[in-house]
Amino acid sequence: MKMKDRKIWIILLGISLFLFFLDKTGKTAFLYRWLFSHQKKPVSLPENNQPQKSREVLELELARCQEKNQALRRLLEAKLSPQIQFVPATLLGAGKEKFSLSVGSQQGVKKGAWVVWENFLVGKITKVFPTTSEGVFVSSKDFQMAVSIWRPPQEGINKLLVGKGILGNRPLLTVKEILPDEEVKEGDLVAGLEHNGEFLIGKIKSVSWDEGKVFKKAEINWLVNPRQLVTVFVVK
Repeated sequence: MKMKDRKIWIILLGISLFLFFLDKTGKTAFLYRWLFSHQKKPVSLPENNQPQKSREVLELELARCQEKNQALRRLLEAKLSPQIQFVPATLLGAGKEKFSLSVGSQQGVKKGAWVVWENFLVGKITKVFPTTSEGVFVSSKDFQMAVSIWRPPQEGINKLLVGKGILGNRPLLTVKEILPDEEVKEGDLVAGLEHNGEFLIGKIKSVSWDEGKVFKKAEINWLVNPRQLVTVFVVK
């Protein structure tokens, strides 16, 4: 027998005698406990191997779903033209003049698209990315749009188109280039000229016509508060 094989045989014989001694003295169980006590215990996870969500996280998700459902319900109640299609979006961020949305070109969003809430105009898209987009509010100095001016229904008479103009925001939200013979007055409603005037922008608070000027102009109150918006809709 070679020297190397003899050493291996002696080692195995020693281990066997040691285990035999432990078994006779009842120490085998102690040895097993000592060996396995040094192993790391596995972390128990739910069956889907995902950590369970806290109650607060679930409550937040539920609140967000309810807000989206309420926004959709208000949009349906606005009774807009069935030909108009929308993409729901979450307002990710909002500054004084600009905002960002949770939808982009993959959802069919295009540059120049209107952003609305119920039947009110919020702004329009200026930049589009695959899954997000950016835009400017109606109140932004960079916003400009052709608008129509309507007289609210009075004494059973349907609203009348009483004027047109160009909406801008320098320095205040103002409709300019109103023709002199258009009888625009305080309380009239201003809507975007596109989409059949279905999206309301604001209400006229004053009308002025400087002597020697060709056109009238009217300052308006915007009827949207961006700070209260969460879910909006992009017109496709």
